[in-house]
Amino acid sequence: VDSLGGVHCWGYNRDNQARVPEVYKSRKFKSVSAGKYHTCGILDDYTVQCWGASGAGAEFDVGQVYPVPGKGTLKWSSVSAG
Repeated sequence: VDSLGGVHCWGYNRDNQARVPEVYKSRKFKSVSAGKYHTCGILDDYTVQCWGASGAGAEFDVGQVYPVPGKGTLKWSSVSAG
């Protein structure tokens, strides 16, 4: 996360886990955690968004943004993508 809240990722990217989805490129992040197959980040409104492989094994899940438990009802302070 840079000083303006932008996210920069690189490395293994088979599941698009190192590519920030376009919908979030104009948003500011507080923090980001990258796992082997997915990445999660806390946005400036304290919600969490994740992208990459969801682990469900379906092709359509790869590279998609997927829902986070409690989305819209919780203010997150930390996240770990494992």
